[in-house]
Amino acid sequence: MSRIRPDALTPKAGDDTRLLSCLRWDAVGDARLATLDAGAWTELLSVVEAGLGQALLARRLSRSAIAPPPAVAAALGRATKAMALRNMRGIAALARALAPFDRPVLLLKGVDIAQRVYGNLAQRRMSDIDILVHEQDAPACHAALIAAGYTTERAPGHATLGDRHFKEANYLPPDRGGLPVDLHWRLTGPGFGAKLDLDGIWARSQPSRILGPHSRVMAVEDLLLYLCDHIRHHSFDGPLTQLWDLAEIVEWAGSALDWEVFWQRAAAWHFERTVQLSFSQLERDLGVTVPGARSPAAVTALLPTTLANLGLHPSHEGLNYRHIAIVFTASAPLGTRLGLLLRALFPPAEEVGQWLGTAPSRWRIYAAYPRYWLAKIARRGTLIRGWLRRDPAIRGELDRIEALHAWLSAE
Repeated sequence: MSRIRPDALTPKAGDDTRLLSCLRWDAVGDARLATLDAGAWTELLSVVEAGLGQALLARRLSRSAIAPPPAVAAALGRATKAMALRNMRGIAALARALAPFDRPVLLLKGVDIAQRVYGNLAQRRMSDIDILVHEQDAPACHAALIAAGYTTERAPGHATLGDRHFKEANYLPPDRGGLPVDLHWRLTGPGFGAKLDLDGIWARSQPSRILGPHSRVMAVEDLLLYLCDHIRHHSFDGPLTQLWDLAEIVEWAGSALDWEVFWQRAAAWHFERTVQLSFSQLERDLGVTVPGARSPAAVTALLPTTLANLGLHPSHEGLNYRHIAIVFTASAPLGTRLGLLLRALFPPAEEVGQWLGTAPSRWRIYAAYPRYWLAKIARRGTLIRGWLRRDPAIRGELDRIEALHAWLSAE
């Protein structure tokens, strides 16, 4: 992970947000697009390129009769073509790797949405490919990925699978230009969040051949609920792409999306407030209104504006506000707070061994614990020191997350 600069703790907004209002799906977005002059188009392209949001702008223009200047159109064309090629190569490489793995694979997020919903690999940026397998199948899937040349620092072994704080392993591709893979064996960890019915999600899933004959995709209601949970997981401050996906799914599904079933399932999963917040943010940032209740105005005001995030996570997210906020917030369940704290202090030996690399002996793993703790403190030090010094940016972000979590935990 790259070092976070002190001046990058707060997401950039202001003029960029005003300029990027042209991405909204409503009349506000249409009017802003119509008033862009040559200089504004150049500035817009620069902002979009810096935020890896070319696919979002290309997608928005496909919904409009407004044609950008030729230079902007050419730049977007080059970017989306390169994106399509990278996506196709990443999917093809993973399909080859999983060919010997004859167990079900559920496609998550971009790899499913880009083709099933967008219908265009050039207009949905993917930073990686997320897949879910049954927990008992994770070691075999790991073996297939390793045999194909993927590498990871966290194998789904006995200790990892047994630790509820672990739900996935991240794999780097064999070639530098490929797409990383996130192998999930559960969708949520302990702490705040929905009690997702994983068995039901698997049972309602539908066949797909994107990654071969054993790949599957979620039912549309489950997909929409899961994406809302993913937005919550990032404390409602992730890439604009996450909100954009909600809008695309609602439009694509149309009458096939059973809203009554959707809200019933949200209630059964104790998940209505997360959905309300996600839909409130969608309406405020992109001007897209969907059926159902909204969060109170005072709570909606706690939501950050995601327009300026475009295709990236805000740089301050590398500090992992979420876990620190859960440990510090009084509204989090005591068991969850203690679990995260103990998990940080006493990680499984397997995790430390993977951090060391190769195949270290047991005594080397135990001897490495102090160095491992120091490495973790170095990664979180900026955040912890800022909290202790009452840094306004860090305290403000932690307070925002705590207030959101307090409202969500009352569900």
